[in-house]
Amino acid sequence: MAKHDVEFDYFHGYESEQFAFYRIPKVLFTDDYFKDLSSDAKVLYGLMLDRMSLSIKNNWIDEEDRVYIIFTLEQVMQYMNCGKDKGVKILAELDTGKGIGLIERVKRGLGKPAIIYVKSFLIKDRQECKESADEKENYESAEENQEAEAAEVKTSEKPKSGVLENRSLEVGKTEVRKSEKPKCRGRENRP
Repeated sequence: MAKHDVEFDYFHGYESEQFAFYRIPKVLFTDDYFKDLSSDAKVLYGLMLDRMSLSIKNNWIDEEDRVYIIFTLEQVMQYMNCGKDKGVKILAELDTGKGIGLIERVKRGLGKPAIIYVKSFLIKDRQECKESADEKENYESAEENQEAEAAEVKTSEKPKSGVLENRSLEVGKTEVRKSEKPKCRGRENRP
């Protein structure tokens, strides 16, 4: 069948919602940091992100709680409709060792396919990491002070009861959440 013999119909109503789609992060096309990344590499990264959901279902999580995928060169060639050389080149563009660092491949040997860690596309520079670390340090310091103050409070031998004087009903607790250790992945500084 020739390409010009096919006529595609329009979508009507909510018909487009019946299909499955791959999602590619918009930032890969809009941020200058990713401008030199080929469109093929961006599409492959989107395919790998999609594969992550399957890995989570299969509980493919390492001892450091990192999700990994298995995406062989043959699968890259099939999905991207390319030969071996181009498949290797696209993987290298994404790889930590030779490319931009959006994936990390770990060889397992014994004929087993490499596992691939798909890394976050969010960019944090050194300043953001430093600010996150400072916030955590300030929170922990404040928490230690509160614990010390609580330990210093003395209770009276005789319990006292009574009505508190004119306390506003609008006074509420402030919410403080303990943040995790900041994780800075990928490149530390934007070029």
